[in-house]
Amino acid sequence: SLQNHLFTIMNGYKDLVFTCHTHDKAEEIRRVYVLHALNHVIKNRSRVLKNNAKLTAASREGREIGEIRDQGLTRPKVLIIMPFRNSALKTVETMIKSLLPPGKGEVSHRKRFRKEYGSAEEQKPPGYKPNSYLHIFDGNTDDCFRVGVAVKKTSLRLYTKFYSCDVIIASPLGLRTIIGGEGDKERDFDFLSSLEIVIIDQTDIFLMQN
Repeated sequence: SLQNHLFTIMNGYKDLVFTCHTHDKAEEIRRVYVLHALNHVIKNRSRVLKNNAKLTAASREGREIGEIRDQGLTRPKVLIIMPFRNSALKTVETMIKSLLPPGKGEVSHRKRFRKEYGSAEEQKPPGYKPNSYLHIFDGNTDDCFRVGVAVKKTSLRLYTKFYSCDVIIASPLGLRTIIGGEGDKERDFDFLSSLEIVIIDQTDIFLMQN
């Protein structure tokens, strides 16, 4: 299946450009890259905790086990770039479904997130438009946003500060307002220094944005 094929490539940590993205395949593709991102973050976190336990035990016993290089300079490991808030909402909802069983686990600030990234009924596009148009513009089409997500095995924390989160979900404009440009007085981009996975979804839409 498409999901198995894509996940095999992603799980092998190979660069992937998928040019057959259509509105009817969007949900499948989203599930695959969300699963890959969560799997990477959780495995990385588990490795760090195990190594910390080894270092603590060695220190207690007076043993020297050398330097363990399992962490970068900053915490964020995954960056997901997408065009609109409606895409971010779908991605976070997919993360919740993939990580937490129904009715279990904890998602902090979920109500606030749905309010800020959801849409009112009057924002829905006209029904006579083609399905591809409806898929893109159905929901909140604000293109300036960014949100940090901290991931644990039994919880997700939304609106986590970038230096304390595992996954950053942002639009190009939302990211640019923080990163800034050459010559800007206030710029901050150190939180991107230890990224290990970058996912860019719906790249064709970026070409139509300013």
